Amino acid sequence: GEGRFAVMELSLLEDSTRVLRVLTPEVWYPMLLCLSPDESTLAVLDAQSGPNSQQRVWLHRIDASVDPISVGGPDGYDDGQFTQYPAGLAITPDGQLLVSS
Repeated sequence: GEGRFAVMELSLLEDSTRVLRVLTPEVWYPMLLCLSPDESTLAVLDAQSGPNSQQRVWLHRIDASVDPISVGGPDGYDDGQFTQYPAGLAITPDGQLLVSS
């Protein structure tokens, strides 16, 4: 939508065809990115601010086999949400998401 940013994937196929795919359609303002060690999951911090602030970390399967899930939410004040923007993201080898602030 208007006013949004997105993370895109550009693939170059063997026949030189270029394929562009939006990986993060629900993200307003991607701030931090982290790829899992097995390269199957992309974590994206959505740092949208203002009256509809998100402050979420979205987890996207690269192959789109599962719908994205999020951690955090509006205003960042309830359980599992952030009181400030995370300063770092990491995914451990066993698939755990680490968020630091």
